[in-house]
Amino acid sequence: IKTAEKAKQYGLKTLVIGHTIDQVLKFDSLDCDFLGYEKEDLIASPVSMIDQQETAIRELVKKIKHPLIIGAGINDGEDTKKSKLAGAVGVLMATYFVTAPDPEAKLRELAQGFLK
Repeated sequence: IKTAEKAKQYGLKTLVIGHTIDQVLKFDSLDCDFLGYEKEDLIASPVSMIDQQETAIRELVKKIKHPLIIGAGINDGEDTKKSKLAGAVGVLMATYFVTAPDPEAKLRELAQGFLK
């Protein structure tokens, strides 16, 4: 909480990530700019969060006041497109981005899903 307050003092945006739906719902009462939902068992896995949790994400978006960013297993533009359609405003990305042979091309591919 103190870190988020300090970030606000410097005009930075804040993101609080929950690993369960219950955590995200609890964090919705915090003074942050975005909420993240990322199931720990799907991080760096070949299974995309949006493929496994799409219905839950759609319902979660309806219940929270903060914009939602999702992560875990997001590896292509189709995942980002589905995430947007489910109500997420962004995706957390790490493994598939940093291990890509061409990170710039991977970033462009992921961004295209939000532009379509």
